[in-house]
Amino acid sequence: MSGGLLKRLAVVATTVHGGDGWLHWDAPPQCPNIEDVTTRIEHYVGAVAEDPSIEVDAKIDGEGLRLRLQTRISGRDEVREVTAESCETLADVVALIVAVSIDPVRTVTQLPDPSEYAASTTLAPTEDIEAGLAPGEIDEPMSFPSAPVTEPPGARALEIELAAAGGVDFGSTAAVSGGPRLGVALRWPRVIAALDGFYIVPRLATRTDPTAQVLVHLGAAQARTCFRAPIRRVDLQGCGAVELGAQRGDGRLAPGSRVAHALWVAVAAAVGLRVPLTRRLAFSTMIEAVVPVRRPAFELGEGAAATEVFRSPSVVARIWIGLSWIAKRRP
Repeated sequence: MSGGLLKRLAVVATTVHGGDGWLHWDAPPQCPNIEDVTTRIEHYVGAVAEDPSIEVDAKIDGEGLRLRLQTRISGRDEVREVTAESCETLADVVALIVAVSIDPVRTVTQLPDPSEYAASTTLAPTEDIEAGLAPGEIDEPMSFPSAPVTEPPGARALEIELAAAGGVDFGSTAAVSGGPRLGVALRWPRVIAALDGFYIVPRLATRTDPTAQVLVHLGAAQARTCFRAPIRRVDLQGCGAVELGAQRGDGRLAPGSRVAHALWVAVAAAVGLRVPLTRRLAFSTMIEAVVPVRRPAFELGEGAAATEVFRSPSVVARIWIGLSWIAKRRP
């Protein structure tokens, strides 16, 4: 068996609390196991209950002892990479970072007092190595380049999410209706940009004098921007959107009835709720208030003699319920 294959077999992945547990640990066998890492975390913050708002993925490369730590706690994603000389040090790093993210106040109270180190540590005198200088004499002050200022890891963490939903529509067609909705979204820690497409199944509008009917459909795309407010397991969202699509009216009964199309342009405001079910799957619901920029109408006849059969209302309401799936995470 080749050496490369032996190295790959030496990496053992273990998981606490089952496949959807909050901590995922992937490390060589000579490193601390997942129970030991969990114990170190609980030393700072106590027992950590199963909570979908807490996700930790830690992986140690056995050859270079490089740690890649990805955390998602209360909706905030962070990715860090750390290199150390021992697995023990990396396990301590994971425990401290995770504990600070969960409960920084309690973690600080569990840290040792720095004065204990200061009282027991003395600085040994050193000899000047620069020829011709008296002890303690400095030729020139030393200068060090300042470290560049960078954003904290994970500040721009991105998730690509796919969503499917069904909804009830009040007003887009001639009666209460509904239909499917599909979309894709880019999710940052505080902002969501989404593009959806939806179809509202047709409903029949009827006029008795003169007798006429029109079957009204609506299909449109919606571009939406939302602001997130994570509260423990729940992700609250406030959104603004624009819609562009078409209404179709199929005329019936009246002489000369035909199919007509009208442009649909609208603005919308919405509030939403997202609840994670697993690490990637989530339940979501949203309520929208939609205002058509122009109100399409379908009429019988032409000009001054035209009789209106259906006109879109000033405000349309919709309720959506669905599921979403995080297809990809990018740091």
